[in-house]
Amino acid sequence: MAPLSLPNQPVASTAVNISERDKTLFRLLADTKSNREIARAIQVNEEEVGAILQNLYNRYGIEHHNRRVAAGCLAVRLGIVQ
Repeated sequence: MAPLSLPNQPVASTAVNISERDKTLFRLLADTKSNREIARAIQVNEEEVGAILQNLYNRYGIEHHNRRVAAGCLAVRLGIVQ
């Protein structure tokens, strides 16, 4: 999947059809939650969080060296968080 090319203005998240779970993950990343906190929030084992986040990054074309920061920035640009 090619990286998302987004305008500078926030866009409605429904425009790119983001699942509620992905929105939750984006919010947690934007709130700088740890893997342990993310695991508790989405009710999975902490060991699963790395793979879940890797899938999220791949699904949305997040390739930046600091993927957590890039995911948080994308969440803001998509209008998922302010």
